[in-house]
Amino acid sequence: MKHLYALFLISCLISQDVKSQIPHYDINQITMIDVNGELDSVGVECSISGVVYGIDMSGTSSSSNTFTVIDNTDGISVFKPGGFTPSYTVTEGDSVTVYGVIAFFNGLAQMEPDSIHLHAQNAGLNTPTLVTALGEQTESELIRIDSVELLNPGQWPSVGSNANVEIRTVAGDTLIMRIDKDTDVDDNVVVPSGYFNVVGIGGQFDFSSPYLEGYQVLPRYASDITFIIPTEVFGSNEVVSKRLNMYPNPCQSGQVNWVEKVNFSVFDIAGNLIFQDTNQNRLDVSNFSKGVYIVQSSMHKAEKLIVY
Repeated sequence: MKHLYALFLISCLISQDVKSQIPHYDINQITMIDVNGELDSVGVECSISGVVYGIDMSGTSSSSNTFTVIDNTDGISVFKPGGFTPSYTVTEGDSVTVYGVIAFFNGLAQMEPDSIHLHAQNAGLNTPTLVTALGEQTESELIRIDSVELLNPGQWPSVGSNANVEIRTVAGDTLIMRIDKDTDVDDNVVVPSGYFNVVGIGGQFDFSSPYLEGYQVLPRYASDITFIIPTEVFGSNEVVSKRLNMYPNPCQSGQVNWVEKVNFSVFDIAGNLIFQDTNQNRLDVSNFSKGVYIVQSSMHKAEKLIVY
């Protein structure tokens, strides 16, 4: 028994000695690309340190681990086929050092790790960087895009499914938002109607060189998508063509109706989302408290609703 314990200690000491000989880099030192978007550091063995962001994108049904690590210089995706030994539970806010080899997958810089060391938990997260476009500068970074709209509601995934959905910015640019079934977005966010803000991790999925396309934003949680109340419904110059023409309004109880079936969201006066539904031309307000609400549809029609 003493002999086995001695061998274990020797093994640990050898492992630590080997790790001490591996170079340690800031992440931006290993994420540089050439003119074709290909990573310069593929095959480099090293260690990095940073904070874990997001969830395990491999999901609970897989033994593998996929997550993002961000330091003060950049971010990188970490993919461990089959998971770590001993096992590691991916937790946002963990401060870690990861040992492994740099790889490249469909335009995305990755580390294929050998091992991971957890230093601490509940580390502070960066404030999402506000961007208006996606590119190499947003890859594996926590970003925010404001005032976007869903181009095709039919692209929104059903529960338990993945999907790439097209969103349009206020500048008219079309971007890709990736909804991963391992998040709670597909479970808890009804098809967005009107404008919304999105926070997420920047990604890339490009099949061929040059690797300069296929950029994505991947929301981590349902709370990464927040809806915007249209300001025009508050003003005296409300545009009639953008109204749902609900009736009766004001109302006391029962159902409020309108003509065309739409996907819609209901906000209270403070801007909190309180209800959503799809393909409907009516709303039951029987359980609504007295007050003023805003009903916004996927057709960008919006109207005040008064419940008394």
